Amino acid sequence: GDNMTHLETLDNRYDVISHLGKGTMGSVYLVKRKSDEKELVVKKLIITSTSGLSESSAREIFRRESELLKRFSHPGLPEVYDTFRQDDQDYLALEDIKGETLEDIINKHNEPFPVAQALRWVIEIAEILDYLHNSFEAPVVYKDLKPSNIIITPEGKPRLIDFGTSRYYNPDKHSDTHRLGTPGYAAPEQYRKKGQTSPQSDLFSLGVILFQLLTAYDPTVTPLKFPSMRSLNPSITDKLEKIIKKSIQ
Repeated sequence: GDNMTHLETLDNRYDVISHLGKGTMGSVYLVKRKSDEKELVVKKLIITSTSGLSESSAREIFRRESELLKRFSHPGLPEVYDTFRQDDQDYLALEDIKGETLEDIINKHNEPFPVAQALRWVIEIAEILDYLHNSFEAPVVYKDLKPSNIIITPEGKPRLIDFGTSRYYNPDKHSDTHRLGTPGYAAPEQYRKKGQTSPQSDLFSLGVILFQLLTAYDPTVTPLKFPSMRSLNPSITDKLEKIIKKSIQ
């Protein structure tokens, strides 16, 4: 078990409410800030053997994620409140984004979504990506865009969570140091030893998500192989299918 809840207090400022989950890079807790009772999320860096990373690489990625998040100012991205160390562990305190993951929504829905709804979500996600790709000295590539990293808030707005894999795009580098991404949603260049993820990699993933929303097809079954959209949903227009095909080429 995770003995974190016995700590109960973090940095003397946060009371731990519950353990939300674990990823390859860390453990996530729901906490309450003592000063004003506000609920936040705290990520604790955990270096698991499954991440395939050394302690120094993992620390570096975690530090990079924290630095990156501190610079963001966009309603589609989580706000960062704090980074701290306790008992030689690294922590990141950020906004608790309420809502449901797009993955859960897709799994419950089980059939194609209305075109208007799918497009509204995807356009709003594209606006968040546009901010990441074009607001900094180099494009920030999100790198792991998939339904489980997108939360739809109670107001129906998509927000991106989990920046553990994002990085600045460096045109001089021929391949990424850490090749991360999720089969089915990752672009072809993310599978190869050569090739670097770029803003286009995020657009590939976004195209896959739109494909899935409009057809209810699970892209993780045969990564990079897509059936004809209109065979799965005849109501999709030619023009729309062309746009999606272009993004997942």
